[in-house]
Amino acid sequence: MKWSGRSEFSAKINDRVRETPIAAAGAVFEEAVNIMAKAKPLTPVDTGTLVNTGSVMLPKVVGSAAEVELGFGGPSAPYAIVVHEDLEAAHAEGKQAKFLEQPMDEAAEGMEDRLADRMNRRLGK
Repeated sequence: MKWSGRSEFSAKINDRVRETPIAAAGAVFEEAVNIMAKAKPLTPVDTGTLVNTGSVMLPKVVGSAAEVELGFGGPSAPYAIVVHEDLEAAHAEGKQAKFLEQPMDEAAEGMEDRLADRMNRRLGK
């Protein structure tokens, strides 16, 4: 017995396997951008440098997984971790310590479903 169309089917499956980590990368990146959008308004502002360092790096596909890095600081704001962690510091109304941690914690609820929905859209499901 010979199965006709097998090579086309195999090609489609292989394409889908290759597309899945890319779809995951896009979904994770979108989630990280949304978290950063919620973090920046909470970020304490003195000169504006700290808030301006908030960034989301492009996603990386590592094996069958996708990862993205987001954060504040770097060479222009090496004090970011101190500002983030100092719960005793006084901040202007609406600004706070844990300005990135809080939006990340809030995003955790429902994240799995949002990522799955985004991946499905990207994969045409």
